[in-house]
Parts: sequence; C-alpha cells; structure tokens
Amino acid sequence: MDVDSLLAEHTDEVAALAHRLLEHISRGADWVDRRVYPGWHGVGFHHVELGYVVGVFPSADSVRVLFEHGNLLGKAEFLEGSGQTRYVDFEEWDTQRVATVDDLLDRSLAT
Repeated sequence: MDVDSLLAEHTDEVAALAHRLLEHISRGADWVDRRVYPGWHGVGFHHVELGYVVGVFPSADSVRVLFEHGNLLGKAEFLEGSGQTRYVDFEEWDTQRVATVDDLLDRSLAT
C-alpha cells in the first residue's frame, strides 16, 4: 500500500495536511526509511540505528505526529500522551506545532 491509498478514505483537507506533514518530516532527512503501515493506518519513519522514531497518523478530522519514545523527550508545548509514546495533534497547518515537531525530531535523533 502507498501513502495515497492510505489517505484515499480521508477528506481532502486531512489528506493534504498529512501529505504536508510527511513532506516536512522527510525534507532533508536522509536518515529515514519511510514505511506505510495499513494496520496502524499511518506512515512511520525509521532511523538506521534508532529504529522507528516518528509516525504520521491521519484520523477523521486531524493528523497526529507520534513519537515512539516520546516519554524520553521531556516536555514540549503541544506534546500530549502517556506511556511510551507522545504525540502532537494537528487540525490544520500550525507553524508553532511544526516547530515543536522539529524540536522533538532533533531530540529523538540525539538520544
């Protein structure tokens, strides 16, 4: 399954937001292997040494950017969740939330 097939059941707005977030996370990221997970209904990014780092998960009206080991990343604005994973939810493109995702990606790769 490819990304477009995964997003086909979503509204144009959610699909466009998911694509934009996927492109943003992918840009300049030669460290990733991007994989579509139909069962999880998301797209995961893997680091050669760290494994699964972050994923993008569309839902009916939003897109979640989930950090696999978010519990190790400390506190950050817009970061939610408990247990091992943490996430940032997007209902629309939000530069402040994107800045949080960028910071958390940097932290994830530094661990």
